[in-house]
Amino acid sequence: MKASSSVAATIATTCCEPARRACGFLRVTLLGPPGVGKGTLAARLSFRWGVPHLSTGELLRAAMREGTDAALVEAAKVILSGAFVPDAVANRLIFDRLVGLSGFVLDGFPRTVPQAEALDAFLGAGGTVLDAALLLDADDTVIDARISLRRICRECGRAYDLRLDPPREDGICDRCGGELILRPEEDTAEKAVLRRELYRKRTGGVIDFYRTSGRLRQIDASGLPDAVERAACEAVRGAV
Repeated sequence: MKASSSVAATIATTCCEPARRACGFLRVTLLGPPGVGKGTLAARLSFRWGVPHLSTGELLRAAMREGTDAALVEAAKVILSGAFVPDAVANRLIFDRLVGLSGFVLDGFPRTVPQAEALDAFLGAGGTVLDAALLLDADDTVIDARISLRRICRECGRAYDLRLDPPREDGICDRCGGELILRPEEDTAEKAVLRRELYRKRTGGVIDFYRTSGRLRQIDASGLPDAVERAACEAVRGAV
C-alpha cells in the first residue's frame, strides 16, 4: 500500500541525509532528453533510497546481449537505430519488473502519454501511485559534451564516464576486460540529434501529463552529480 503523506515526507527527508537509507516507499520517474544524466542520477537515488533502478535502455541492451527473448532483441535493435521502442514493448519490459516492488526509480519510462497512463493504471491496480516525475534540464551543449564522454562495455554493459568515472585502463572494462565503446544508439552525431528530436516530439505530452496532475518537478541537471542529486532530493521532499 502507498505510504501516508506524513510517512512519505519523513522518508524523503531522511533519505536526503548523507548516509544510505532504506526508503522503500518512494516511487519516482526521471524524465529528460538522452544524455542529460538520468542514468547517473537514477543509480545514485537507487542506492540512497534502497530501491531498484529500472532503465528501459539498460534492460533492452541486456536482452540484446543475452539473446533469449526474440521480441526484446528486436526491440533492442530499434534502440540501436536511434529510435524508441513501441509502447507495448516498453510497458511489458517495465511492468514485469514492478510486480512486488513498493518503491523504485524509473529511468527513460514513460516516454509517451499512453505509457504514462498505463503506468498509473498498473500502479493503481495495486493501490499505489507514482509520487513524482523529475524533469532533468540542461542545455544541448552540456548534453552533447556528456554524450561524447559516455562509454559502455561491449561485453557486460558496464557504463563509464571518461571524466567522472573513467576505467583504470584506457578503453578496457574494469569488470570483465571487454572493449569500451560509444553507446550504439548514439555512436554518431546524427543518431544523438535524432533521439533528442524524437524525445521532444514524443515526451512533451508526458511532461504536461505530470504537470497537470501536480507530480512534475523540474531540476537543473547541468551541474556535477552531487549537486543534481541534492536538487532531486529537495524536489522529492516537496512532492510527497
